[in-house]
Amino acid sequence: MKITKKTFLLLYILCLSIGAYAQQYPFSATIVVQPPYSPYLSHYADGQDAKLLVVVTPNDNNFVQRECVMQFRIKGQGFECETDINKLFNLPSIELMGGMSKTLMSYEYTPYLQPIDLVFKRGALTRGAIPQGLTQVSIQIFDKATRLPLSAEHSDVFNLSLSNPPMLNMPFDKENIPVQMFQNINFSWTPLHMGSINAAFSTEYLYELWEIYNEQVPPQQYVQTAQPLYSTTTSSPILIYGPTMPMLIEGKRYAWRVRVQAKKGFDDLELFTNNGYSQVWSFTYAANCPEPSQVLLTSPFPDQIKVQWAYQNTYQQIKISYREVGKSKWYHETTTDPEYYITQLKDNTEYE
Repeated sequence: MKITKKTFLLLYILCLSIGAYAQQYPFSATIVVQPPYSPYLSHYADGQDAKLLVVVTPNDNNFVQRECVMQFRIKGQGFECETDINKLFNLPSIELMGGMSKTLMSYEYTPYLQPIDLVFKRGALTRGAIPQGLTQVSIQIFDKATRLPLSAEHSDVFNLSLSNPPMLNMPFDKENIPVQMFQNINFSWTPLHMGSINAAFSTEYLYELWEIYNEQVPPQQYVQTAQPLYSTTTSSPILIYGPTMPMLIEGKRYAWRVRVQAKKGFDDLELFTNNGYSQVWSFTYAANCPEPSQVLLTSPFPDQIKVQWAYQNTYQQIKISYREVGKSKWYHETTTDPEYYITQLKDNTEYE
């Protein structure tokens, strides 16, 4: 049988057409992961909170109504899991037909994401928490009766990023706080997550205060084993430690820290580095500290000022602040001596 070039070309085009048709699925599935992103896989299988937007669009308007199932695949840093193919076709089905798009409700897709119906192909999750970094979520539709794919696999990628814990503001670390007739100390800290997507979750702060009994142990280590003298939660980055709280003892040293906790319902979310804990600062509840008296300024050299004052036993540290007249920037120096030399002053410049 003789095959001409024309016949061969026709057969070649026919083969291409068949190949192209074989790749044309009757449906297109689209998945979008909606922020704020939860670090827990179980939250994406929570029917009460739609974390995924799944839309199925027909490519063939003549496709008759069929019962279908969907397989999810999730890949992240060090793990990969998917809906177990051995259980997939026994899970609740959805009905699809040509000519009609369908946006899936959360209760329709969450059965495919239940931990019992997932199988890990690589790695595992610690306490069900998704590691920080890029995570890819994919979906593909299958015919429940024939078990053939009805759509190509479609994916969305999201970046799970942990935020820094709060930064402590006041009182300053190692500060001496004067004893007051009515106990009233202002504690404050700065949230560092407000510019991130994690700010979409509601947050609260755990404030903790310790009385330090062992001065030989650094405060950072002391709080790891000792029970706090006082703790409370607040939604504000400010706490007023007043007279209704445990009374502080004159001369005692105290340590404090805060922990930020993101909430989803009654669940705590691990969205912060260091488990949400700030640094540990300490302060001393000191006796009343009178202002320095008999302050004397002398200039032993053109670029120096010697500051002297009357010594007091209650002084543990003296802080000296100075600036150029008319300027906003202050310079601060500290000493435990009854005198201090301020050096490197500018010539023909007035200071205060």
